Amino acid sequence: MNQTGGDANRSGRELERRSQTPPVPYAHGQHRAEVSDVVDWGQLLAWVRDRGILLGGLALIVAQLIWKSIFLSHFYFWQDDFHFLELALRSPFSWGYLSFTEAGHFLPGAFAITWAVARISLYSWPLASAVTVVMLAGADLAALRLLRTLFGNRPAILIPLAVYLLCPLTLPNIRWWDTAIEALPLQIAMFMALNAQVNYVRTRRFRHAVAAAAWLLFGLVFFEKSLVLPLFLLGVTSGFLIDGPWPSAIIRCLVSFWRGWALQLAVLVGYLVVFAAALHSSGAQGRISGSSSGVFTFISQLVKNTFVPGAIGGPWQWAASGDAEYAYSHPPAALVWLSAIVAVAVIGASVWSRVHAWRAWAILAGWLVAADVIPIALGRIAALGSGVLGLETRYVADAVPVLAICLGLAFWPVAGRSDDLDRRWAVASPGQWGRTVAGGVVGAFVIGSVWSAQAFQNVTSSSPDQIFVAHARVALAEAPAGTVIADVPVPQSLMLGIFGRYAYASRLIGPMETAESAANIRWVASPN
Repeated sequence: MNQTGGDANRSGRELERRSQTPPVPYAHGQHRAEVSDVVDWGQLLAWVRDRGILLGGLALIVAQLIWKSIFLSHFYFWQDDFHFLELALRSPFSWGYLSFTEAGHFLPGAFAITWAVARISLYSWPLASAVTVVMLAGADLAALRLLRTLFGNRPAILIPLAVYLLCPLTLPNIRWWDTAIEALPLQIAMFMALNAQVNYVRTRRFRHAVAAAAWLLFGLVFFEKSLVLPLFLLGVTSGFLIDGPWPSAIIRCLVSFWRGWALQLAVLVGYLVVFAAALHSSGAQGRISGSSSGVFTFISQLVKNTFVPGAIGGPWQWAASGDAEYAYSHPPAALVWLSAIVAVAVIGASVWSRVHAWRAWAILAGWLVAADVIPIALGRIAALGSGVLGLETRYVADAVPVLAICLGLAFWPVAGRSDDLDRRWAVASPGQWGRTVAGGVVGAFVIGSVWSAQAFQNVTSSSPDQIFVAHARVALAEAPAGTVIADVPVPQSLMLGIFGRYAYASRLIGPMETAESAANIRWVASPN
């Protein structure tokens, strides 16, 4: 016992002595463990190399989000934004509010977001911009995911991704908050539904068909243009995922994957029933313009002066609206013809090199007709005229994702399918000359897109609206008891007279009243 206790005491004293003894310096040739000894740099470089395409895509997305955040910081709410925020603030969160239709639009998802934003911080542009940027990030990541699923991890997918991220056609769309929260969820739905559809065709697992139908419903909740989405999915699936002539491929696609199409059809039918009921309760009716020349003018303007220049980085020049809050496509005449030549050259190069490339451009043209031309012809041309409408880039902003996808389908094989089946010539690569030309076109697109964005910003300004709202907020807070305010229309830079009573001061300024200031103020239509 004593011996054991003595050994324990000696061990304790030895440990204490060692803990108090300073460490002996390392002898020559000995080194402390460094980061390079812990991290295997070769393995890290291999990891980066294996994920280089993913990291490159994420870098492009981050750069785009920073760029568009700065772009959004120069703007403010406009027109419908004020109307829908005021409507949200005075409405309970009910189906009656969510199913409110105006000008033929059925937007329960956008109304739900507006209802929340109006109550968190009314007329807060930083909050609204944050919502837009979050949606942009979702659409960007969905685009990258689809391109990797569709074409694999090849460097070429960064080209259609850059087209989607930078195309100037989407800029007026995100500048106007009401249109941004409609269109961006549609773009997310397009990418994610097609991604699920591709996985369904490859694996035949029904859960992917359910996912595609769910994303279709998501898009429909935000924007009725999603009605065209199943046709887009059918075109891509039959045109590039199934072999054979296109008509027979469409039939085999419908038969082989009938359960997925039946599910999407059920979603469409249910949505149309609810949409029709909402339209009936509002009394809205669509009507086709009685002037065929007006429709032709609209189509000509939309394609020649808006979509084609925008698709290659234009329009480079904008025509500001009367209040300088917005701008329309106004490309120089010489660049209109140049853009047409470039578009024809790109399409021709793809058709010359790949057998089925024409199908991609047919899908893009079909989307433009079904989603962007027909809806406008159902009433808006007769009401607003064809000239200005054809220069509205927001009407073709939803075609930019389709453009990016079809560009990839026209030039590169789908992952998992032999490139030899679709290559027209036995040439493995375009060669140095072809790569140089392609690099020049992509570089011109990037430079033109940045130029067009800056040009839009140069001819537009939201400062008057911001100043008006800021001064009105202060005036309401400082109004003494018994203040009488004439309820007159606000400046048209905020809301046009076509909004009727919604354009009056009590509807735009009144919602900023606090309980205290509301007790001091009386709105009158006809001052004595």
